Amino acid sequence: MEAPLAAQFGQERTATEQLQLAAAASQSPPQQPSDAHQPQSEPTDAPDSAKAPRRRNKPSLSCQACTNKKTKVSGVSETEGQNGSKSVERRQSRSSTGSSPKLLSNVPFSHPTMSNLFKAEHPFSLIAKYFDSVDPVYPMIHRESFERDYNYFWSLGLSERNTSDGSLVALIFVMLAMGTQFVDLPSLEEKEQTAEFYVPNASAPEKQQRRKVWQAVFLQDTFLTVILKLPPSATHTDVRPEGLTESDDISADHGANDTSFIRSMWTLAEKVQNTVCTPRALDQPISPSLTERNRLVSSFHRIYKSFPLPFRTFNETSICELARRSRRLARQTLFLTSNYFHCLMLIHADEHDDMECDVKGTLEAAHEAVNSFFLFHTLFDGEAGVWFHFQHRAFSEALVIAELVKNKPPGSAAMDPLYLNAKTDVVKMVGILQLSSDHDIVARTRVSVLSKYL
Repeated sequence: MEAPLAAQFGQERTATEQLQLAAAASQSPPQQPSDAHQPQSEPTDAPDSAKAPRRRNKPSLSCQACTNKKTKVSGVSETEGQNGSKSVERRQSRSSTGSSPKLLSNVPFSHPTMSNLFKAEHPFSLIAKYFDSVDPVYPMIHRESFERDYNYFWSLGLSERNTSDGSLVALIFVMLAMGTQFVDLPSLEEKEQTAEFYVPNASAPEKQQRRKVWQAVFLQDTFLTVILKLPPSATHTDVRPEGLTESDDISADHGANDTSFIRSMWTLAEKVQNTVCTPRALDQPISPSLTERNRLVSSFHRIYKSFPLPFRTFNETSICELARRSRRLARQTLFLTSNYFHCLMLIHADEHDDMECDVKGTLEAAHEAVNSFFLFHTLFDGEAGVWFHFQHRAFSEALVIAELVKNKPPGSAAMDPLYLNAKTDVVKMVGILQLSSDHDIVARTRVSVLSKYL
C-alpha cells in the first residue's frame, strides 16, 4: 500500500517539475558579465513582447534561501543546489511563528519528505490510531463508511486514483497526520515532519456527518475561548443537538454512545458560551450577585444530571471499570468531566466587590477537574501530553488550588481534609509535569511556578 501512494505523488511531482522548470528556462535571461565597467547596451526598437522579462530581486515569502534561484509549485519551493540537485521546502506559514509538539503544531521551517511518510507504521495502522485516540473525543467520521471508501480507493489502479475524489484523499491525509501524533517516534522532528506531510443535495448520512463536523468546531472554539478568555466565534447556527440522529455507534453502555456524548458536550458548550465565555472575554463578573451564582450553579447541576449514567458516575473505581469495558467511553467521560468541572470551578472562584470567592465550592470543583486529568494520565499515559488544552486546564486548576491553599483563612484547621486533599492535588500535578520537564520548557516552567506554593 505504501509504494503506490509514493509512486503516485512522485510521478505527479515529477511532471509538474518538468513543466515548471521548462517554463523557467525559457524565460530566464542570459547571465550578464560581472564586470562593473562594461558599457550598457543601446536600446533597441524590438517590441516589448520580445524583451526578456526582468528578474525580480524582491525576497519571496519562502522559508529559506529566498534570494536563490527557485521555482514555486503549489505551495512548495524547490531550491537548486550547487550540484544541480533540488530540495523541496515548505513555505513559511504566517499563522504560526514557532513549533509545538501538540495537535495544533505548524512548524514553519520543517522539511517534510516522502521517505518518512509511512516509516512509522503501516498507513492503515495510523488510521486505526486515529479512531482509537482522536475519534472518541471528536466523533465525526462514520467508521464503516470511511473504511469502505478507503479500501475501494486503494483497490483502484494508479491512473484511477489520480482522478479520485480529492476530498477523500485530503481526509485520509488529515487522519494520517493526526494519527501520527499518537505514535512513538525516535524524535519530535520526525513526528512533526510526518504529520505535516500529510453539496446542496446531501443525503441523510451526509447531513449527520456535517452536524458532527460542526459540533467539533463548536466545542473546540468554546472550550479554547474559556482558557484564552477570548470571545467565542462559533455562535450563530441553526443546528441543534437534537438534530443528531441515533446511529449504529461502535460502542454503547447504559445509554452512553457517540451521539449522547456529542449531545452532552454540545449542551454544556452552549451554556458555557453564554454564561462563562462572554463575561470573561469582556472582563465582567460571571455572576453579578450571590443569588445569580447560586442560580447558575444549579443550572449547571441540572445539565450534569442530564448526562447518561456512565458520563456522570465519576470516581476512580468506576472510570477504571469503564476503561476495561470501553476505552472509548472512558476517554469521552474524562473529557466531558474535565470541561464541566473546570467551568464550575470558574463560577465558584468568581469574585468582585459585591461577592467573595466560594472557597469550598472552588476547591471541590477544581479537585474533580484536575483528578480527571490524573486518571487520564494513568489510563492513557502516552496521550496526556498530546491533548494540550486538557493539560493546560489541569495546570490552571492546580494553580487555583495552590493559590487558595496558600491564602487559606486564619484559624483554619491545620488538618482540614479539604486543604489536605487540595495540597495533594498540587503535589501530584508537579510530579506529572516533572516527567517531561527535562525536554519540555513549558512543563519545566509550570513546575517552577507550582513549586513556589509547596
